[in-house]
Amino acid sequence: MKPISEHRMKPIQDINKLKTGFKNQKDKKYDSTNIFFKQYYDGLFLFFNVTRSIKKKKDQHLIDLAFNNYLVNCITCLEIFYKHMIQSFDRWSEQGYTELLTEKVTLGQAFDLIGNEKITKQYIIANHYSFQNFSTIGKTMSALTQKDFYKEVENYEVTYIGGTKEGKLDPTDTKTVKLIKDYPDWKKTINKLYEDRNNFVHDGIILSNEKKLPHKINEILTAYVSAANLYVMYSYFKSDKIKILTPEEFAKHEGPYIKTEK
Repeated sequence: MKPISEHRMKPIQDINKLKTGFKNQKDKKYDSTNIFFKQYYDGLFLFFNVTRSIKKKKDQHLIDLAFNNYLVNCITCLEIFYKHMIQSFDRWSEQGYTELLTEKVTLGQAFDLIGNEKITKQYIIANHYSFQNFSTIGKTMSALTQKDFYKEVENYEVTYIGGTKEGKLDPTDTKTVKLIKDYPDWKKTINKLYEDRNNFVHDGIILSNEKKLPHKINEILTAYVSAANLYVMYSYFKSDKIKILTPEEFAKHEGPYIKTEK
């Protein structure tokens, strides 16, 4: 995979990709991480390319504005990720369903929930609860799994495979990441994303773009979403959708992805 700095994309094309991608975000051909990373990296590359263009004009305000729009995209991608994940499985904890479905709603809210889709418990939870708040996501996912979700995620070990050697994917090039060990401040970083996004969207407060901050956010978001998805699929549901690739299989695999270890 090329470093972010080596990508060259036209901003207008990127915007169109984002619009198309969000329209297709419920496509069941893709799991939750595919949906997240497709939208997220399109937005990230858009930010870097727009910033590169703005730098020529030396307009710091526009750079900061582009950065804050990138933060909005981060939270939107996380919201889609969790909504899709919840609706993709029908075997969440019954106790969790009970806890989350006791909240009273108005007739209008009930009509909005019932009027558009085939109703399932997962659909109601995914569309009733807010996924634009770090704490609410933690409580919702903890109820559905009946475990301390963020504690499980931060202790879940993910091994990334996929460097290149002589122009070919190299399955021996691996990196093992555990949030609690490698990014001990991950909760603070992700929670601040939500706060900064809300300050920008609701109050017009523009956070200044610090030089290394987007790269830090990118690293932590990648580790967080990968661990959350693989924990749910592989540890909680013990899904057969996740396959640990052998070196021979990986040599035929088209992407830098993942094996898991508990």
